[in-house]
Amino acid sequence: NGTVDNVTIRYHDGSNDNAFTINAANSWIIKNSSFLHNQYGMLQGSNVLYFQIHNNNFTNNSVRGIHLNSNNDYYHIYDNSFDDNVVAIDFQDTAADFNTVYRNNFLNTTGLVTGAHIEVTDNDDYFNITGTGNYYVSYDESGEGCDDANSDNVCDSPYLVGTGGAQDNFPSTVPFPITDTTV
Repeated sequence: NGTVDNVTIRYHDGSNDNAFTINAANSWIIKNSSFLHNQYGMLQGSNVLYFQIHNNNFTNNSVRGIHLNSNNDYYHIYDNSFDDNVVAIDFQDTAADFNTVYRNNFLNTTGLVTGAHIEVTDNDDYFNITGTGNYYVSYDESGEGCDDANSDNVCDSPYLVGTGGAQDNFPSTVPFPITDTTV
């Protein structure tokens, strides 16, 4: 068990240089921190369970904001801002299971993101909870497939996440008010 709180990790962008890595650990909380201009903001090794990752800023990480390996299960990833990461969150394979991702903002301020914000290849991870999904800058207007006929700030159609059939059933049309972390 452990907590990382109010930490800024930046400029770990060389080959095999990861900002923050944990292997074979349980029940950590990563909060109120910034992961900026790294290769990987967070690279989780195998067998890492029951993490809470919230109120963080993942910006300009050149490979991934968060990379989850096999047996990275039961994560709660919420109230984070992901901006200009090549991929914000990567569930490496089908052995990262039962993770919940909600109330996050997936942004693209400088146009760096050209593909998916989230890479996942199965559908046993959850991208919404109790009627609240995530905000995707690439899915917040009618021209992108997001219609909001009843003006409740939720797209009327789900957002398809990755290639394995996962979806966010309640994608937001507006960014969530997330507490700024140290930049």
